[in-house]
Amino acid sequence: MPTSSIHSASLTVWPTPPSTRLHFSRVCFGQGLALMEAKVALAMILHRFSFEISPSYQHSPVLRLTLTPKHGMPLLLSR
Repeated sequence: MPTSSIHSASLTVWPTPPSTRLHFSRVCFGQGLALMEAKVALAMILHRFSFEISPSYQHSPVLRLTLTPKHGMPLLLSR
């Protein structure tokens, strides 16, 4: 179940004990830890692969808030 649905649900649906929330707040204590754990797990998985820019990539930057590739950036994924 996505954490967004848990944290945005009404308290009648998801009654929470007061010890799991900050005082006068709806922030979950474990949310930061869960996000850090997800980042570490993703980094451990991606560490096993190598990325290369596809030979079909055409460099054509577009100025928006930052420079972004106009046609995306196709990557080749290999082990």
